[in-house]
Amino acid sequence: MKDLTKTELILKIYNRLHMRPVTIKSLKVWLESTDIDCSERSLYRYLNDLTRNVSQLGEEIEVTYGENNQKTWKLIHFKIGETLDERDINSLYMFFCFAPDALKRPRTRSFEKFEKILYTQISKNDLTANVNSTLSHLHNTNFQQCDYDDESQILLDNFITIIENKNQIEITDFQYDVTSVTASEVLNTPLNPVKIIFHRGAIHICFCCGSASDLIVLALEQIVKIKILDSHFASGDVDLRFNGILRNRFGISTNIDDQIHDIELEFSEETGNFVSMHFWHHSQKLTKLPSGNYLMNMRCGINRELVGWIMMWMSNVVVMQPPVLRTIVQRKLTNSLQNYSDNVKLVSNNTFLQGD
Repeated sequence: MKDLTKTELILKIYNRLHMRPVTIKSLKVWLESTDIDCSERSLYRYLNDLTRNVSQLGEEIEVTYGENNQKTWKLIHFKIGETLDERDINSLYMFFCFAPDALKRPRTRSFEKFEKILYTQISKNDLTANVNSTLSHLHNTNFQQCDYDDESQILLDNFITIIENKNQIEITDFQYDVTSVTASEVLNTPLNPVKIIFHRGAIHICFCCGSASDLIVLALEQIVKIKILDSHFASGDVDLRFNGILRNRFGISTNIDDQIHDIELEFSEETGNFVSMHFWHHSQKLTKLPSGNYLMNMRCGINRELVGWIMMWMSNVVVMQPPVLRTIVQRKLTNSLQNYSDNVKLVSNNTFLQGD
């Protein structure tokens, strides 16, 4: 447990009051979450001290009594800006709670600054009453979300600046294969970073390469080390190129070739109903068949994401068209079964190239 002086604890509580109303229980839980131990008796004393003295700073602490005579301390600000409503407040806390933990955790101080500014706006109305309760209703499982280390967080901040300044870079250390782009395609090659993408729980950096019409998308965790060059690039109409290329991909992974296909998948009834309620591709169209099953039509290229997504639905989907996609899925399923039926060593298969 951290040992703080009385003054340090009072200042910490005072700072918390700038963000939301507190109860003894909510304050104790918050302190314990930051490895700080303080008795309820001390918390009462510190809050009472603050209540008597904040008027010297042009503020006021309002004390109200709730169920079972539970006290709530609420800091009142006298400078009120734009009026916010309940939906605004819920939006902030949903954004905070549902943001990926790998991004939120290292940037907690930044979120707290915004929360403090917001609370300044709403402290004189009744919208703060259920803030602690609202937060307890929200939960993020962080399922499939990438866990970034400190170096990746620094690299992400650097890329935001690099893109803004239109710096060219070279990737000097690179690992893994996430989006079907090999190290030989990007190492020590001048690249133009143009977009940051959040996709399937992970951050990706999108590059254009020289005058090439294609875009390269790499996962942030693949990029170990970069060199910022003195040269700059003209981005041109990046959004047009970016949107046009991604429209022909299922997700963001590189297609196996330049062919765009009419994809036709049949889903079982319950799975098809689930699939129909989610966004997967801008061209998706789902039709309910007389049998109760669903037919899904899309127009895009074939890549590893598409094949992996199809296999995710196990026996609840069949590829109807095109034949090349049907063959690829069948081959991958056969390979998967062989890993169970044959006494062979499991080996990495981290690429998805034509003929693989």
